[in-house]
Amino acid sequence: MFRQIKLDACYLFEVERSDKDGVKYAMAMYLLAIVLLTLIFGVAGLVTPLVIEWVRSRAKKKTAGTPANGLTQNTHSHK
Repeated sequence: MFRQIKLDACYLFEVERSDKDGVKYAMAMYLLAIVLLTLIFGVAGLVTPLVIEWVRSRAKKKTAGTPANGLTQNTHSHK
């Protein structure tokens, strides 16, 4: 088994590969990287304003519902 692996490894190193194959591979990886970065930044650009508005609306609800000092106000007067 090890002999076969050694023969396969030697075969791979002996076979000449053209530079065109390397250029094609490099261009494919470069294109893939550009597409992935575009998708990541595109989705982040679309989601960020929605998240900001959601956080702002939650902050407005909290400040409108509670007093500024955090204490509850007693609206009933005891006589």
